[in-house]
Amino acid sequence: MQSHINRLKIAVAMLSALALSACQSDVQPDANLKFTPPARIMQVRAIDRSQLRPVVTLSTGAVIPMQQVGDSSWTGTINVQANATYTISVEWIENLANGELVLARWTDNVIVNSIGAQIDLNNESYNYAIDTDGDSFTNIEERQNETDPFVPNDAINNGDQPTDDLPNNEAEDNPPNEDDPVIPVDDDTPSQLPDDAPPTNEQPPTQVRANVLVPRISRSQAPKIDGLGVELNSENNLDGEWAAAVQYDNSGALLSIDRLMIDNGADVPDGTQIRRWAAMHDGKNLYILVMVDDVGAIYGDSVEAWMDDNIEIFIDGDNSKLQDWGDDDDFHYLIPLLQLDTEEANNEFEGRFRPGPGSRDLELDLEFTTGPDKGPDGIRFPNFEQDVYEVAISIDSADIELGEEFGFEIQVDDDDNSGDRDSKWGWFHPSMQNGIDTDTTYLNPSVMGTLVLEE
Repeated sequence: MQSHINRLKIAVAMLSALALSACQSDVQPDANLKFTPPARIMQVRAIDRSQLRPVVTLSTGAVIPMQQVGDSSWTGTINVQANATYTISVEWIENLANGELVLARWTDNVIVNSIGAQIDLNNESYNYAIDTDGDSFTNIEERQNETDPFVPNDAINNGDQPTDDLPNNEAEDNPPNEDDPVIPVDDDTPSQLPDDAPPTNEQPPTQVRANVLVPRISRSQAPKIDGLGVELNSENNLDGEWAAAVQYDNSGALLSIDRLMIDNGADVPDGTQIRRWAAMHDGKNLYILVMVDDVGAIYGDSVEAWMDDNIEIFIDGDNSKLQDWGDDDDFHYLIPLLQLDTEEANNEFEGRFRPGPGSRDLELDLEFTTGPDKGPDGIRFPNFEQDVYEVAISIDSADIELGEEFGFEIQVDDDDNSGDRDSKWGWFHPSMQNGIDTDTTYLNPSVMGTLVLEE
């Protein structure tokens, strides 16, 4: 490669990265280099993957030609000037009947020199806060809710949208079927409804305002609760039996348990993403996975579970957001990683778990197994495998309704040197403020986040 070459080839590379290299113009990008939609988009069932495409543009106005390879991978090349700065924009667009919908966008400045440049494009790099119709629901939230992203404040579309509200004159193109019932309406009298019509005071469905939408899987896809088989792919997303689980919230942020609530000698600073969770359901059970990169520093020597390595799961079945415990669908469970005074993994049969002080009296139908050093390679120290918790919770026993909001929070107690815990971490719970510890959820269930199980 000679130094006088001043034209670069830009290629969309594996792991959703843009690769710029000073290669001869007749050199083609590696056939294995692929550009795929971010996991946040792929997890929304309503999005038609066959209608997805990336649009990659430069600040010069040039659009990089993209070619689809396989079901959801794309490649593309373009020649640019060396020793220059470009603004590169990547948009993922879904082609819908009413137009093109931008679901995610990434934009950044890239300095290209004679050697080239590498720009990482992971799931969290994207901006998902795109709201085409300006109704405070992002486009990707509208696709999750199956509402019309082109119509402000559109109710959940169950196929009953009035035809006169359809955009692009669809009412004219879709005349009523002769077999459809006709309800006559007289302007001077109340509407005449069939005998089996719902009450007139019934409220229309509302849009879901949740932090996380939990995808539905088939019963045959349900994970085996054994503390094994947890895998990560090259993009650091779950693979294998947990591949279908939601791993990012509705803003596109990783489901990290990284908010430092109590610091008695925490091993990492607040915001460090070495603990994470994921979830999915099959209509019968809610499946929860927790992974902790704890470099083998795990203990089970305390009578109180929260003093050892442990997760705490909080559920408010009807999302009532009451400020005191005592509601019939409020649950709090503690699941230690180890059995007491042993190095053996904890599981439902050995039974070292307990409800929290405010949890409902009736037990939650819960199955779990922990796996110390059974998960994927550690983040900080790849020679250590991460600890895993696999949990299955009966949806009915938790009084959770499909498609309805419910409260949820998950926290991690960390003990690195035996005795009392060294730190506590939350997913939704705020971090400690001004050096003052915070631990509120077990006292006040209203501070939980909000989830919805996809119908």
